[in-house]
Amino acid sequence: MSELLAITGGTVIDVRTGTRQPNATVVVDGDRIVAVGTTQDVPETARVIDATGTWLLPGLMDMHGHITGEHNAHKVVYRTYRG
Repeated sequence: MSELLAITGGTVIDVRTGTRQPNATVVVDGDRIVAVGTTQDVPETARVIDATGTWLLPGLMDMHGHITGEHNAHKVVYRTYRG
């Protein structure tokens, strides 16, 4: 098993349904997203990133972003998962 990562508290955008899931959790095992949900339990062994106040786009890449001069730019986390 690879390192587990749980990204918690952010709002997941589901591009298939066009809905938002506030206070969601995304669980990543190595380079794979293994779970997404609002009631997802965080595995005990997972490293946790608090994404409260951010948007999560599991499996998508934001190819255009502006963070220069943004008040909360220090909260921006970019991580690419290759599969």
